[in-house]
Amino acid sequence: MMWKIGSTNGERIGTGDTTAELVDCNAAFLIVAVPQTVSADVVRGGEASYRLAGETTERTGTIVSVIDDVSLLGDRNLAAVPFDLHKPTSMVRIAVPRSRNVASECLVGRTARVLLPTTARSPAEIAAQLMRRIF
Repeated sequence: MMWKIGSTNGERIGTGDTTAELVDCNAAFLIVAVPQTVSADVVRGGEASYRLAGETTERTGTIVSVIDDVSLLGDRNLAAVPFDLHKPTSMVRIAVPRSRNVASECLVGRTARVLLPTTARSPAEIAAQLMRRIF
């Protein structure tokens, strides 16, 4: 699918100029921003639930990685990136299955609400984390 056109009809282009950017709709994934304080609790390899903006259908994907830096925020090759939250943030990458509809919709560039699986923590662990935040 054509994502962006970097030139217009009749425009002269030079070596290294971008004329067009393509999207592989079969390789869609989600990038989810989470606070670094909870990133260790996200279950890598777990199943995440998400709902695309404007839809009511729940979908699922697999958590591929959790990265404890925000280097993805400046990646111009991503169709959509989470907002810079001005807080220590981790990025969770979720692989999503190909679209099952007959029109083969392209899910790239859409936003979603996501529910991530996390490990269970004891009340003592939660209290210790809160104490670290306070002091």
